[in-house]
Amino acid sequence: MDFSPGDGSLLASVGGSPDFMLTVWDWKREKVLLRSKAFSQDIYRVTFSPVIPGQLTTSGTGHIRFWKMANTFTGLKLQGQLGKFGRTELSDISAYVELPDGKVLSGTEWGNFLLWDGDFIKVEISRKGKKLCHNGTVEALYLIEGELISAGIDGFVRVWDFETIDNADITEASTVFEMDPLVEIKVGTDVALKSLSQSIDPDLPTVWYAQDAGGAIWKTDIVVSHTRRAPEKVIGYHSGPIMSISCSPAGLMAASISHNGSLRVYNLHSRELLCHTKYPSGGCSLLWVPLAMDQQGTTILSGHEDGILRVLKLEEAPQHLQRQKDKQTHQLTLTHVCKPHNKGITSIAVHPEGKVLATGSKDCTVFFLGTGQGYPPIGFIKTPASVTILRWRKTNLLIFCEDGSMLESQMPTARHDDAAKSFLLNQLPIAIRQLSSIKDKLRTAEEEARKAAAREKRRKEREAAKKLKKEQMGENYVSEDEEEEEDGEGEEESKGEAGKDKIVEENSKGEVSGSNSILAVIPEQNSDCFWVSMGGNDAGYVYQCTMEGASSNPEKYEPPSAIAVPNFAGRDLPLHSMTFSSSGEYLLTGASNGYIRIHPLSKAFAISSLESYWALGVHDNTYGAVTQLAVTYDDQYVVTGGADGNIFVFKANLPTVSQQQLKQPQMPVSAAKPKAAVVPTTDIENSASYSIEDAKKKTEHDQMMKRAEEKKQHVRRMVVSLRNIFQSLQQKNAELPKPLQLERKEFVMDPDTEKQLLLQRDQRVKSVHSEMAWESEKHTIGYEKLQKWFKEVVQCERIIVWAIQSDHFVESFRAPTPSQEYLELVEKVLSNEKVDTPWTVGGRRPGKDPSYHGSEAKEEGGVGGGHEGGTQGLSKKEARRLRKEQRKKEWEEVFRSKPDEKLEDPGDLAALQSARQEIGDYKLKSSNDYVVPEHQRVSTDRKRIQLVKLRKKIFEGRSSYNTKLVALRDQKVDIVKKLSALVEEITGVQAQLPPEMHKPLPTIPVIKPEEVPERELQPSKETLHTFKQEMLSREAADKQKAAGVGEGFGGFGGFGDGGGGQQPEASTDGRTTDKQVPAAKETGASHSVGGESEHHMTTPMHHMTVLELQRTEEQRIRLQYRRDCLLKEAEETVSRFDEAVMRLRHERALLVTSIVSADLRHITQFEELQLLKEFEKGEMGLTSRYSSKKKEKQEMEEKIDEAEHTLQEKDTQLAKLQEQEKALEASFVEAVGENKFKDFLLKVYKKKIKRSKKKAEESVQHDENEEGESDDSDSDSLSSSEEGSEEEEVLDDSTCPIGCDPSLFNRACELRETRLDLDEATTEEKKMVENMRKELDAMRKKVKTMESHVKMALGELQAFQLMKQQRLNELDQVAILRLHQVLYFAPKGEPHKSIAPCLVFPASVRQRLMQRIRELEVERQQEKTKLEELHLKHVSLTRKKKKKDQAVTDYTAKVNEMTILKFGRLVDLEQLEGLTANHIAEELRTKLRALEQKATTEIASKEAQIQKERIKLANLTRENTQKLNSMTELLEAQRSLEDTLNHRQKTMASEAIGGNGGQHMDPDERSRFQQLIELQASELAALKEEIKSLSIKGGFLLPPMQPPGLARHTSGMSI
Repeated sequence: MDFSPGDGSLLASVGGSPDFMLTVWDWKREKVLLRSKAFSQDIYRVTFSPVIPGQLTTSGTGHIRFWKMANTFTGLKLQGQLGKFGRTELSDISAYVELPDGKVLSGTEWGNFLLWDGDFIKVEISRKGKKLCHNGTVEALYLIEGELISAGIDGFVRVWDFETIDNADITEASTVFEMDPLVEIKVGTDVALKSLSQSIDPDLPTVWYAQDAGGAIWKTDIVVSHTRRAPEKVIGYHSGPIMSISCSPAGLMAASISHNGSLRVYNLHSRELLCHTKYPSGGCSLLWVPLAMDQQGTTILSGHEDGILRVLKLEEAPQHLQRQKDKQTHQLTLTHVCKPHNKGITSIAVHPEGKVLATGSKDCTVFFLGTGQGYPPIGFIKTPASVTILRWRKTNLLIFCEDGSMLESQMPTARHDDAAKSFLLNQLPIAIRQLSSIKDKLRTAEEEARKAAAREKRRKEREAAKKLKKEQMGENYVSEDEEEEEDGEGEEESKGEAGKDKIVEENSKGEVSGSNSILAVIPEQNSDCFWVSMGGNDAGYVYQCTMEGASSNPEKYEPPSAIAVPNFAGRDLPLHSMTFSSSGEYLLTGASNGYIRIHPLSKAFAISSLESYWALGVHDNTYGAVTQLAVTYDDQYVVTGGADGNIFVFKANLPTVSQQQLKQPQMPVSAAKPKAAVVPTTDIENSASYSIEDAKKKTEHDQMMKRAEEKKQHVRRMVVSLRNIFQSLQQKNAELPKPLQLERKEFVMDPDTEKQLLLQRDQRVKSVHSEMAWESEKHTIGYEKLQKWFKEVVQCERIIVWAIQSDHFVESFRAPTPSQEYLELVEKVLSNEKVDTPWTVGGRRPGKDPSYHGSEAKEEGGVGGGHEGGTQGLSKKEARRLRKEQRKKEWEEVFRSKPDEKLEDPGDLAALQSARQEIGDYKLKSSNDYVVPEHQRVSTDRKRIQLVKLRKKIFEGRSSYNTKLVALRDQKVDIVKKLSALVEEITGVQAQLPPEMHKPLPTIPVIKPEEVPERELQPSKETLHTFKQEMLSREAADKQKAAGVGEGFGGFGGFGDGGGGQQPEASTDGRTTDKQVPAAKETGASHSVGGESEHHMTTPMHHMTVLELQRTEEQRIRLQYRRDCLLKEAEETVSRFDEAVMRLRHERALLVTSIVSADLRHITQFEELQLLKEFEKGEMGLTSRYSSKKKEKQEMEEKIDEAEHTLQEKDTQLAKLQEQEKALEASFVEAVGENKFKDFLLKVYKKKIKRSKKKAEESVQHDENEEGESDDSDSDSLSSSEEGSEEEEVLDDSTCPIGCDPSLFNRACELRETRLDLDEATTEEKKMVENMRKELDAMRKKVKTMESHVKMALGELQAFQLMKQQRLNELDQVAILRLHQVLYFAPKGEPHKSIAPCLVFPASVRQRLMQRIRELEVERQQEKTKLEELHLKHVSLTRKKKKKDQAVTDYTAKVNEMTILKFGRLVDLEQLEGLTANHIAEELRTKLRALEQKATTEIASKEAQIQKERIKLANLTRENTQKLNSMTELLEAQRSLEDTLNHRQKTMASEAIGGNGGQHMDPDERSRFQQLIELQASELAALKEEIKSLSIKGGFLLPPMQPPGLARHTSGMSI
């Protein structure tokens, strides 16, 4: 439930199963406003929005829903939107909180947060490193003062930053937003938080109270501070259902145990908790033992889910424990523990006389234990189902099972026989009965009794009514009354039958297969009967049962009687607990709906009826079934425990209990009576330990295995003994001379037996391989996993290679194997390393150089420069003109290549740039005017690349060295093999020499374990055998430990002192024997060789001849030489190996120095990387700004280059137009020549005419002609202002004057139009060029502004780089120097104080700089000499230039003088040449002739086509005229006929009027006239159609031409 924020006038509530309704109440008016189904599953929470009025949120199983109270046309409605999880996994939502902006943050089952925006998930939130916000369900979320507090089932409270969560969003890389909490508080160990509540104390605003699902309330200080107080446990309680409650038989105390294993003892009188404890396994049952078993009344028995029974002693706690926070005045001491069952102990019962203890379990067994010292086990019996209740009746034990079975067992009296193999009591007599349901019969009988009572009542009512009405109505009433009576009885009978059928049907529907579980049992005193309460279909009654007459065979049993339990709201309630009061006058019951009832009994300890009772509902109606009822020994207090986890204690005010009967509360320990010291015992911590029966069986099995193992060991010892004897015989056989030795096959007594044994061995081996295949594969995979996890991660282990002749050694570097991620990172980093291209640094991009466009323009200008195929008459002039043009181009090229006076030599500029780059800036990096060069600027990427390269270099150095070491180790292994072969060969050689000539053999080195560490993972047979013995001994220890846990209940463990102890000795003997066999063989072999040698050497000398003695001496010398060579080879091999070891040792020392130095550089570079990361953001901003400005400048420069290129093209086009204009003027002069109308034609040619622009689209040809005429008239009206008025009067330039050649006039007009076109094109080009120059100037100004911006950005970037460099300078750099490397140059006369302010400078660089100084002096002298030479050359060139200028001046004066002599004045020779010959005009004339010829041909063809069309038009016109004439004639004929007809009609009418009588027309004549009229009408219609078609086709209708006499003929036609 939740109240609306603000005034709280609304209340929202959600219901449970089955409706799950969301209801909004106006609780003040007790009125329902809105109601809707919230979901189809459980809803955990509902809240009003604190921000948006009328909005609610609900959450629960697999959903979250957002509701709005909306006003619709039908009224106020609830509209809900279900949250859509999308790709996110569906989750139960227990906690959520609404943020101020309307978004909702919710928890999940897996522990992360979901941020909801509307009904969609905006982002999922987790901790950094892909860690969950909570490890488990998020149970609480609160938003307090800008901080978000969350609590989870993992026991942590975390505080999060609200702003970060509110602004969280997904990224391209991941849909999960990662963040870390501000504070993390661990409330406690094994704590599962369910909710949080803030303290209402204003002085403690940061204190919160947390509910622990494990049964506690914690007080925690939630504040973002390191001075917060640690969480404190305020109170503890049971968690989960209360499984059992038991009251003390000697005091006002009670003990309870819950499902979570918590056990608590209370003092009911003082209302305080005495002590509490908790066990790892859940509790199932509890019993406070009676005084017959413990006179002090301080012993408690507890049964648990894992089958363990614990015996606890209640005693006072020591004073130091009472002073602790818990303030427990008492404590529970574990005095005994055992495990009689493998499953939960559901019931514990002690014999009334305290002789035997019985426990029932879910494993379908009942175990009996003695109550003496150590609780010795007696035995157990089996039951058909799980045991629910145990009750003692005299000496018999009543056992009630879950399936409705009832058993009665006698108390076992005999103590268990230790020689037995099991604790099962097979001979114990057991009677068994199976309860059958009689609820149908009971309900039918009740229904019959109800109907009989109703019938009797109606009968009495009818009789009374009969007497009353009989007095009033008379005798007529009897018959009607009888009919009504019969009808009423019939209806009642039918209703009764229907009700009976309905009851049977309901019972059949509700009946469960088999019997229902027995929930509670209460025996009657002084009787063999007991009352049973059952669940399921049999609920609603208590059944009276007895075990008299029961047998050992299971039989169906129907209770003889039953008492109905008053139902609740029409439902049958099963009773989960029943107990008598101490006086027996009251029956106390607990039902499944959480109610307890007290029924007064008419007879003590006897149940006759349950109709009267007092009832009180204290536990939850749905989940709070009363699991246990307990009454104190004096009926003062009643204690109830429920499945809802609550315990209630009531003060009983029973009328039968008088104040005199009340006893004072007794404490568990009496001060008057001394008590024995309680000895605590060790608890069973492992729930999987053996039970008593399993321990017994295991002991028997172990003893059997022990005997079998002893027998096996005896056989093995016999086999070993026989093997030793056989091996001794083999040794003796080997010592005999070879001819006397027995062969191997002669030792075989029976070959068939050997074959059979070998076949059996192979079959057994194959069988073992098949049986162990899965196990072998399992261990192989496990070995591979271990190898991969521990071995393969190391590329090279620690290998030590020892020298052979000295104690020197060399060891490897333990280098880890680089991970795949690291290799990918290296590849990625190195592949992304780029080198800046020249144009990215500041140069121009390829293809954008102005010279490139100039070359294009140059090529374009060269195209069409010369003309081939000119006329032969102009060949000399043309050649002269071409030579002039060629000379002009050459001069232009020369002037173009002429450098500017201010231009510097490109070679010098390149040399200066190279010097700046190579010489560098040798100012200190710590100085303020230091500028970091661009190639030396360090960024995070470059530093990361340096780190990766350095790590790669270190790794490669170690790997290379390790490879050499492994190769050296392998070489040593080969040397050992080689030396072994050499020693064997030397031994054979010396065996043929006399003993006095023998030399010591070379020592064969031993491969030590540290040289081959990989062999440690290659087990040998001895290693496997040792491991097997260790495993056997470990298993024996585990078995012995498990046997010791049983507290003497048939202890087990170990194999004893028999064969197990002798196994290693036998194994050792066997191994020793195995090793002695080769030794014996070697001894025998050496003995044999020695014997042969001795026999050979002891051969008498006088038996040899001189030749034999010479040969023997030669053989001896040869053998000595061979032996010496072998010894020398062995010595050299060893020496070379030792030298290789020393070389590698020296190499390792150098490599260690390099690696240490690299590690130091790695540390420094890592510190620099961390520092660079701090500057990365600012540097990226400045770099991007500089790059953007630089890019803008480059783009503008590119635009300027393009504009200059375009302008150059325009200039070229403008020059071409000017050339064309000059050529056109030259062609005009050539065409006119010497003519008297030359001035007039020149005036026509140069006349300026204002011409209108051409229209985009032209209209009809007729309109164009008119417009053309008007334009011509307008243009003709405009004349040049240069022409005089007199000339206009004399000659009209618009017409050809008399005497002038018309073709020449037309040619002048044509050339004028061409000139005007060129003038217009030139004007347009000039305008475009002017505009482009203006734009170019504006762009150049903009470039200057951009250059200032670029310089400013570059200055800021350099200042930032300088600041970054200064911060990098603050880092400590490590340099490893030796003393002889330090050269301190101090001023003369000053002592050397400290080298701290000195600069570390490599000596090699210093020497190089000194050498460079000498080189610069030489270069300076060379440059000085070069400068003097250039100065002299400059003076010489200046003189030559002056001479050339004087020569040019002289030639110019001479040309002018010759021109004046020839022409009388200065004349432009080019213009003069243009007047004499114009090849362009000739070309134009040739083209004009060709065009005229082509146009003449086309005109002739067009005229012929026009003539054909004219003839066709004339024919069509003639046909049309004929048809019009015919139509005219027909019209005239029709008109005449109409007139005649009209006249005749008038005549006939007048005759009729005059009375002459009407003459009737002949019918033939009438029909003839009608036919004629129809014919004329059809002809008329045809003519009209023809006229219409001709008019549509565009033809012209000519007037009809009637031949003379046609009218007369028509008028004279007879009718």
